[in-house]
Amino acid sequence: SLNNQYGLTLNYGSTRGIAIISIQDISGEELLEHKVTDSIGDLDISSLPKGFYVARIQDSFEIEVLKFSIQ
Repeated sequence: SLNNQYGLTLNYGSTRGIAIISIQDISGEELLEHKVTDSIGDLDISSLPKGFYVARIQDSFEIEVLKFSIQ
């Protein structure tokens, strides 16, 4: 869920160790990457312009993909 125009808060369930959150634009270019160590990861997305994006969350068990937009 979008926390505000400057941040993205991702809650991906129970603690599963270290996860990598990457943000890509719709062409697949990676724009941001952040490592989190708990089940809720906050990521500053204030540098991203308006558009459509994909958040990719990868831990040792699975990869989740979420789509979002900045308007």
